[in-house]
Amino acid sequence: MNIPWQDIMPDADSAMPLYLQMAGKLTAAIRGGAWQAGDALPSERTLASALKVSRITMRRAMTLLVRDGLVRRVRGSGTFIAPPAAGTATPPAARSGVRCVSRTIRAASDEEARLLGLAPGERVAAIQRLRYVGGVAVALEALVLPASLPPLDYLQDYYELTAQWREPLTSTGH
Repeated sequence: MNIPWQDIMPDADSAMPLYLQMAGKLTAAIRGGAWQAGDALPSERTLASALKVSRITMRRAMTLLVRDGLVRRVRGSGTFIAPPAAGTATPPAARSGVRCVSRTIRAASDEEARLLGLAPGERVAAIQRLRYVGGVAVALEALVLPASLPPLDYLQDYYELTAQWREPLTSTGH
């Protein structure tokens, strides 16, 4: 098995968090055939060392791969490439979309308040989304919306956000 480590290395110049870079690059490597269904992945420690990232960063990336069904963890045995589920062979365009990475309610910065026409310190919903094209992460988007807006599932322009939320909205500050 010849792993393309240089293709999986994180981009130091990217603003995207390292764990998202690692998840996207590992996803691309898996889909590109670097590993086959049933193959054991190197340990998180080995991957972290080879890719020059922290073990925590690699753990967060692997958690995303598990959640997306690309790999499965077997306690005491390791992490393995998951076999494709029956009927899931979809064309690349069907694997496009957006996944919410983080959501918080917090006080608006001075610039955010000015740009959104809010009072200084008024509460906003800060959302980070990872956009996929053909199953590969291509963009990290940051949204800041007035917290006074109706729930996002009522906003037609943002319907995909709540459909992608897997965790509750968290609050930071008062």
